[in-house]
Amino acid sequence: MRLRDIVILNGLLTAVLLAVPARAQSTAPPNRVFAGPEGLTVAVVAMQPPATSQVLILVSGSGTVFDGKAIPHRVDNVDAGKTNFETTYHGRAWNTLVLRDGSYSLYLPGRRDDLRVHFDEKRTAALKADAIYASYGKQKSDGTLQALSAFDRKAEVGQQEQGMQAMIDGFSKACGGKPAVKVDWSSMSDADVQELSIGSYCGEPLDAMRRMCEESNEAKAAIASHVKSFVCAMGKSMKMELAGTTLNWTTSRSATNMGDFTRQALGKAMSLDDRMTLEKTTVCTDGKSHYVVVAPSEKQSRQIYYGDGKTLHRVPLPPWVLTGDSFFEPRFFAKTKNSNFRGLDMRLYASVDTDVDKKICSVSCGERKTDLQILDAETKKALLAKAAIEPPLHKRAPHRLARDNNGKYFYVDKGNTPETEKSFRLYVGPKGAMKLQKMTNAVADTEGEIFTTKSGSLRYVTDRQNPPTWIQGSKKTTLTVVPIEAVDEKTGEPINNYQLIYNELGVYLGEKLGNPCDDL
Repeated sequence: MRLRDIVILNGLLTAVLLAVPARAQSTAPPNRVFAGPEGLTVAVVAMQPPATSQVLILVSGSGTVFDGKAIPHRVDNVDAGKTNFETTYHGRAWNTLVLRDGSYSLYLPGRRDDLRVHFDEKRTAALKADAIYASYGKQKSDGTLQALSAFDRKAEVGQQEQGMQAMIDGFSKACGGKPAVKVDWSSMSDADVQELSIGSYCGEPLDAMRRMCEESNEAKAAIASHVKSFVCAMGKSMKMELAGTTLNWTTSRSATNMGDFTRQALGKAMSLDDRMTLEKTTVCTDGKSHYVVVAPSEKQSRQIYYGDGKTLHRVPLPPWVLTGDSFFEPRFFAKTKNSNFRGLDMRLYASVDTDVDKKICSVSCGERKTDLQILDAETKKALLAKAAIEPPLHKRAPHRLARDNNGKYFYVDKGNTPETEKSFRLYVGPKGAMKLQKMTNAVADTEGEIFTTKSGSLRYVTDRQNPPTWIQGSKKTTLTVVPIEAVDEKTGEPINNYQLIYNELGVYLGEKLGNPCDDL
């Protein structure tokens, strides 16, 4: 059902219900009867004496408290093709009948979903409006309508608890056992009960735990053993405490993201974050002290670590369009892969493929594929408990590459983190014999870059029409740019020189990058 939360002073409730003010722009529709499923009928008749925007609605056959009551409603034509028939129920505004795009929907207390009703011409012809007016007069006099409109805390509490039952049942089914659930209604004012969905404010943590139990056996076992009872109260701010086997939950009127708050609180209280991560982590090995770890990651689904088991280095994540079980690998070239997948040359990416159910784990580096074995749960747990987790091993990235007409190369790399991206190095020499130059100054600004060493200066200017130059004393040598990566203007195909840089220049030859392709 759909509620509009509006606070109405208890002393004015009867007046609002029995003498609903008219709105000039709204007009009461002609007397009609609508029919719904399983014999449900809805009679709508204009108030007597005639009032522009007031009608009586009598529902029959719904099995709710509205049955048999001639309830006054205000007709609110909110927009073209949109009309609300609004009354007051238990102290709050309630839209019983709603017209949207030619279709009528009925909302009734105690029903979670709306009911579609349609105009019934036969029943409309047989409608006896006088009988409905008589019912209205009697119910107005004997207090029936006043009781229906007045705020009834006991009834509201019962309804709120009923609405919360679905979350309790969901928790019990997913987590096992049935916790003793208690709502501290004394901590909640009448306004709280009227204006808030207490079932949601108190039930959201139960629903969050249900989701945790469904996604993790570790979470299910921990929650089932730790949470035997659940107490909800209203306070100034959100708070969650586990006292023995009782989970005390304090919600507040300003509470938001209660599910996330629950996960974080229980993650700390029961060490669930680590246990759930460990449960979803796969560890593979070649049996020769080489270990590949594939762990869950919030950023890109998975995160790879690689090492000898004693130390595991985090493998840098690929661009966001890929999941974290792929990684950039410039030393190997997979010629059969897609050269342009969402702007990425997949020939330069290696991957780890795992399927725990099928007990499959393999590493693909270029055209080479290595099958690995998956560690069992206990061996995995023991290894990860002792392993040191370290940042990425390789800390450099290609920046500039050029050469002269005699085959002498000039290569600049830089740090690959935001903190080190201005840390430049310059290598000069032929393939396989390049030498690191002692840098005396490095300038990088909007006008270009200058890398100065004891033996000379490498200069790049912003105007790309002017090639880079190598200056030694009074001698100036014009260089040819060798693109690290680019796109062929004729074919649109990507071109790159990563294999030249990593395999032929000799700068990184023999250096481990800290990913599975180092050894597998």
